[in-house]
Amino acid sequence: MTTELLITNDMIALYEKEYSREEVARELNISTRTLSRYMIFASDFIPDLGVYVDEYGTLNRKKIESSHLEYLREVTDLLRQFSRERVIKILTRKYSQTEN
Repeated sequence: MTTELLITNDMIALYEKEYSREEVARELNISTRTLSRYMIFASDFIPDLGVYVDEYGTLNRKKIESSHLEYLREVTDLLRQFSRERVIKILTRKYSQTEN
């Protein structure tokens, strides 16, 4: 990657829309309590969601970036369709490969 591309991506990230938990829960058609549980659960498998969880495993007060909304949408859909154990396998396989 060139430096110019990195600067451009960093600049885009600065203008990314942010949402409150209430807005995200409404968008996903789940309660804010369920959203909180999903965020803590998903942060173990999706590294990008780790920014919302502190070192004690509780959620911090950061607003949710629009790019992270797609991760939460995916987790919500998976948990509606499959068992928790199956979702763990799916997320582990999918997101552990992106780290390598």
